[in-house]
Amino acid sequence: MLDYFNGKPMRQRSLQRPEKLRYIDFAVDMASKQVPDVHEMTSPASPPEPADARAKFDKHGIKLEPHPSDDPNDPLNWPTSKKCFMLFILCLCAFAGTAQSGANAAGVVVQAMAYGVQPSDMINTVSAVLAGVCTGPIFAMALAHYIGRCPVILWGLLISMCCNVWSGSMTDPGDFIPYAMSRWLGGTFGAFPIALGGGFIVDMFYLHQRGKAFAFYTSSALFGISVANTVSGFIVQYNPWPVQFWWVSALLAFCAILTAIFLEDTTYARTPNDPINEKAMKTSGLTKKILTYIPVRGTMENSPQNTHGPFDCILIGLQPPTMLAGFFILIVFAWGGVVLNNLSVYLQNPVAIGGYGFSPVRNAEFSFVNFVSTAAAQLYGFAFNDRLPLWRCKKNGGVWRPEYRLWPVLAAPLVLSPIGLGLFGAANAEHYHFMVLAVAVFFVNMADVMCLPIVNAYVVECFVDYAAEVTTILSFYRQILGLCVNFFLPAWTATVGIRWVFGSMAFFSLVGYGLTAILEWKGPQIRAMSWSKFVDTEDNEELFVKDRE
Repeated sequence: MLDYFNGKPMRQRSLQRPEKLRYIDFAVDMASKQVPDVHEMTSPASPPEPADARAKFDKHGIKLEPHPSDDPNDPLNWPTSKKCFMLFILCLCAFAGTAQSGANAAGVVVQAMAYGVQPSDMINTVSAVLAGVCTGPIFAMALAHYIGRCPVILWGLLISMCCNVWSGSMTDPGDFIPYAMSRWLGGTFGAFPIALGGGFIVDMFYLHQRGKAFAFYTSSALFGISVANTVSGFIVQYNPWPVQFWWVSALLAFCAILTAIFLEDTTYARTPNDPINEKAMKTSGLTKKILTYIPVRGTMENSPQNTHGPFDCILIGLQPPTMLAGFFILIVFAWGGVVLNNLSVYLQNPVAIGGYGFSPVRNAEFSFVNFVSTAAAQLYGFAFNDRLPLWRCKKNGGVWRPEYRLWPVLAAPLVLSPIGLGLFGAANAEHYHFMVLAVAVFFVNMADVMCLPIVNAYVVECFVDYAAEVTTILSFYRQILGLCVNFFLPAWTATVGIRWVFGSMAFFSLVGYGLTAILEWKGPQIRAMSWSKFVDTEDNEELFVKDRE
């Protein structure tokens, strides 16, 4: 079946769009202003399959969806070792991008004294970084439509490295404002690799592999904040505070080198005998690499998102499934961000004013709890993010529904998140032993790291052809409330007390998990309300076929 408005094949959908909503489609197509392409290209997730194409299965009897071609250059056919190496580079770049945003997490008190400002003013510079991390992915996505994903990642890493050098050079008492500007720009460009990795994952991995791939990718991004917090504490205890930014700058430079040398564009035109693929086979490796990273016209024509509009990510963010999943992420990660961003202040404040009197190095040692919680969440994702949805798929006769992706969210994270937030508030209010505080941080961080890859994978599989746009807009949802909450948290705490603040957060987190329950319950009907331009799912695909030749 052909979508004659978009000029590309599309998979048949099991749910018909409501007649009363179809008048919106024409306006949406005009608003998105699709960039015309010389060659019609479709995503690897929705290839035009011949009618007589034979289904392929892995060694466990799971159908390979999307259907791979017979071309060895097809990213779906790459060796597993190559796919894993590409994923490793993407994970390391995402790790570096988030690590630079939290490079001075444990040094805010020391820097406040150096600049002659209050610690709360230094917390506002953290909000400046979050503002950059929030808006950077949208800028990256728009830019990627014209020069491709690989150049955007490379130049984002390099510019972020320069911004961190700038931050470390602002050592005079009057440099507070330039320092805040450098942090904002560093967060903006450091977010580029965080935004674009989802498209690579969908290009390289099959449906039944994406859960683990997204778990590694998103966990790496979140783990960067934890590592930066720990390293920051050890640095400011024994070295001048600018050293916090030197190791991050070196890491960003190393990631840029890996990206320039090894990261490959996963664009693959799936129309038969497409000239793009034939030209790529005749191009030498060095020439192909130069054309990949220099934004010349040929790169623009072969850009992986060239058939999409530069601001489709905003329209994707307004679709009902994205909004429900996005509000869940917004709620849960805002409260988790409050815990992590203010933990250093709670720990290092003197005991006389309600803190724990920790030194920076003790704060760094405490932050190892984030390492343990992230590792535990990673193990959970590796064990259940694919296995549990596939088990539910088998129970449904082998027929797949994207909503099965949400089952792992409604298990352990639903219990851990509200308990952790309530315990964190009680520990601070009653000044319990710091190990009680550590348990609370463990629960909150573990639940957050568990949730993000699952929800990312679900929304991506609602709009498979727009994977990069989905990860971009979900990154915005994840950061936006966390950016704002630091400005009203002191007044909120002064009004009702820290116990009620975190108790309310625990209640609101339950509301967020209720949104995912609604998606799991009424997902097909909610997806049917989305604009047809974007809908592309693997709904009703038979992943387990008992009788096959």
